[in-house]
Amino acid sequence: MRKPPLYSGQGPPAKISINPSEGGVGTTFYVNATGFVANTPIKVEIYSPHNALVMFRTYTTDSRGSIGYANVSWSSAGQNHGNYLLRIYGTYRQDKKEKEDFLELQFRIK
Repeated sequence: MRKPPLYSGQGPPAKISINPSEGGVGTTFYVNATGFVANTPIKVEIYSPHNALVMFRTYTTDSRGSIGYANVSWSSAGQNHGNYLLRIYGTYRQDKKEKEDFLELQFRIK
């Protein structure tokens, strides 16, 4: 029987997304995160092109390790054009141990 490949250890075995990945000023962006430890807190942050924190929220993952249930959104009304950074901190499992780390994803206000 073949064993599944081990995780490479270059970050959490979790996924984050933002939709849309690009939009004009005033666009509402929707955030999702999956693959984290169930029923644990995760922090959702958004940084401006000048590295200023423009959003910070904490959520608790559901029984599947997701925050999809929360319908997490952020409105870019009043923000400047440029590349923004979504950063999500959370707990994930690797090698049968729980570890805390973050994932990042860029998106753009045009």
